[in-house]
Amino acid sequence: MTGVRRFVLDRRLVEADEPRLDATELDHLARIVDGEELGASRHAQLAQAVLVHGAGGSSARRAMIVDFIASTRGAEAPIVDFAMNWLLEPGETSQPALAARAAGWTTMIASLRTALVDAAVSHLRHARVLVLFDYSGTVADVVAGLAASGRRPALIIPESRAIAGGRRYLERLAPLALPTRFVFDAALDGELVGVDALLLGAESLSPDGGLVNTLGSRGAARLAQAHGVPVLGCAELIKRDRTPGKRLPEPRDFSATLLAGLDADWAIDCRQAELEHVPPGLISLHLTERGPMRPAMLTSFP
Repeated sequence: MTGVRRFVLDRRLVEADEPRLDATELDHLARIVDGEELGASRHAQLAQAVLVHGAGGSSARRAMIVDFIASTRGAEAPIVDFAMNWLLEPGETSQPALAARAAGWTTMIASLRTALVDAAVSHLRHARVLVLFDYSGTVADVVAGLAASGRRPALIIPESRAIAGGRRYLERLAPLALPTRFVFDAALDGELVGVDALLLGAESLSPDGGLVNTLGSRGAARLAQAHGVPVLGCAELIKRDRTPGKRLPEPRDFSATLLAGLDADWAIDCRQAELEHVPPGLISLHLTERGPMRPAMLTSFP
């Protein structure tokens, strides 16, 4: 993810004669909407933290912040929008009330994550080699759970230049010291021989039983399927997007990443999608807190 979307909100607040974003709000929004931290579940928690921090402000200012996050990161990962609505739903917006409710959300999500990791560890207990494509806190927790249970699978981590998701895995999983290959994502086709599963996180679980994740996920799933490697989505069911036919977010401008250090004196279009849909036909199973589920099961799950 690239960009400085948080400053758009800051300008809107000024134009509405509302207090500008303070240092804490700017820091949290940098992590949520400008990609300085990865992970949809983490962004949901940070979005709640922004609202708790600004609880003393006007309702108009709060509504502007909610609408902005919902139209940017919330459009990409519905759990972010859901988390904010869940926080504000009771209507009590004092800071103590919001802080207590946010703590309840954190406890609930931790419980779901623990159940998912337990089920995933059981399913992957015999896996010897896993491919982790694009950073996901859920997938990282599954790998940590495998290590804690005494399993030590070898990891193949492809890197994408767009958001450095592979490098984030290296940072998060370094204490486990698992056997690891770190390769270009373009080399994935040659790395899939002898692999037991490709693990994908999810920005959201799609109404059709597929998932939405970072650009490159669909191609990685196609390659895995061609090699007979199971493709496993890893996400709590709270990430389900219940909006049929929901469009993916508009393309982002990646010129800051792609053109860094290049002296280009002509117009170069670097806009592209940041997320893409992985259809259910490419997914073997979703690993959830309810256990492994086939994609078709998500279309009828209540």
